[in-house]
Amino acid sequence: MTAKARPKTQFEIITAQLQGNEDFAAALAELAFAYQESIDNKSLPDDTLSDIRKAVRTEGKRRGLLPDDADRQLTEAIKTVRQQRYKTRDVPAILKPKTAKAAKAATTKTGGYQFVADAKGINAIDDDNKPTAVCSPLWVEAMTRDERSGNWGRLLKFTDPDGKEHTWAMPQSLLAGTNSEYESFLRDQGVQVFNRKLLSTYLAGKSDKRVLVVARTGWHKAAFVFPDGCVGSNDGDQVFHQSDAGANHLMTTAGTIEDWQQNISRFCPGNSRLLFAVAAGFAASLLVKVGVEGGGFHFRGDTSKGKTTLLLIAGSVWGGGSDNGFIRRWRATINGLESVAASHNDALLCLDELAEVDPREAGETAYMLANGQGKIRQTKNITLRKQLEWRTLFLSSGEISLADHLSQAGKKTRGGMEVRLLDLPCDPGAGLGVFENLHHFDAPKELADHLRHAANLLIFICLLLWLFLLC
Repeated sequence: MTAKARPKTQFEIITAQLQGNEDFAAALAELAFAYQESIDNKSLPDDTLSDIRKAVRTEGKRRGLLPDDADRQLTEAIKTVRQQRYKTRDVPAILKPKTAKAAKAATTKTGGYQFVADAKGINAIDDDNKPTAVCSPLWVEAMTRDERSGNWGRLLKFTDPDGKEHTWAMPQSLLAGTNSEYESFLRDQGVQVFNRKLLSTYLAGKSDKRVLVVARTGWHKAAFVFPDGCVGSNDGDQVFHQSDAGANHLMTTAGTIEDWQQNISRFCPGNSRLLFAVAAGFAASLLVKVGVEGGGFHFRGDTSKGKTTLLLIAGSVWGGGSDNGFIRRWRATINGLESVAASHNDALLCLDELAEVDPREAGETAYMLANGQGKIRQTKNITLRKQLEWRTLFLSSGEISLADHLSQAGKKTRGGMEVRLLDLPCDPGAGLGVFENLHHFDAPKELADHLRHAANLLIFICLLLWLFLLC
């Protein structure tokens, strides 16, 4: 009498499926096609999801891949399948990739020339009907101005060599004097300039269309303005952020809300510091809605405990336009941090390594960031410059507290400073660094490495959906 064969476990079934295809990418694609909808609908049991990830890591290791590499390939496979299935979903326009639309032909007259814009670029036609190439495709969509009918400019749309569409609300003041400033920005964004003088003449032309611009990002009535887009509107009109040269920001988009939930937020339950960091990321946009002032929280702890990971996770809600995600450094003058804070109006600000700021200025800097106002300054003509203002919630990290840092310069901590930058130990005492629950990971470093990697891949889109609902 033969023994009855033992039923295969879910892990063994998935492993066999992966081993049945020599092409690991193809094997992952088949796996993603089978489970992607269940993962997105949260109908897949946790033990099955754990078996999938364990099987992928095990098979990846057999094929010479590190666990993070195997995880990343699985995530990419799921994302690809999702995009194929849901590519026709109706989502807010700002969430969709900005690709160049079919080029439109337009003709304008200014400065004694007739400018013809088409898919090939801009040409200036003189009185003798002689064309001169000006630049690659660039459209003056409208004239811009603020709510007080000041700060006039031009709303420009152009395509880079890869066909990606860009939008820039350019201040009209840049047309005064030399054109090097705006030209440098346009060139940096992929515009090819063939005739600098004619480009300046073309941009000085008028348009019958008007759009509203603001000098800073964040909430403006019912709209939330980003450096290169807007969620919501003011009385049906889209609002644009106008700046001298784009904006020095770290906001960008990648992945989907499901990717962010699967690879980042699902590891927050059971980890108080992760939950706090992510909550702070979303709370930053609500300060004005609930009528409270800004402030900061300082994650303090020894090196290699995961302080920077907390900032990365919080920053993943907002973007990650640098090698270190959405994180800025404390290493700056108080004047420099004014500009940084102003660019994070109604947004989260993450500042790493408190010890890098001058201890003689640390306390005043904390005051300034929380109070939301820069210094009052005068111009050369003894008139007041416009004071920088902002609302921000900021997260800080460092091995020492603000009080300890101030003591190095012989300064005492005033009560107002401690209220504006609350000190939080990054280690909750579970012996796992900033974590209390490793979920299916074997060591704190594995979870930290996964979160750091995911935070730089899956960014910003969750916040856009959140703001879309608020608007």
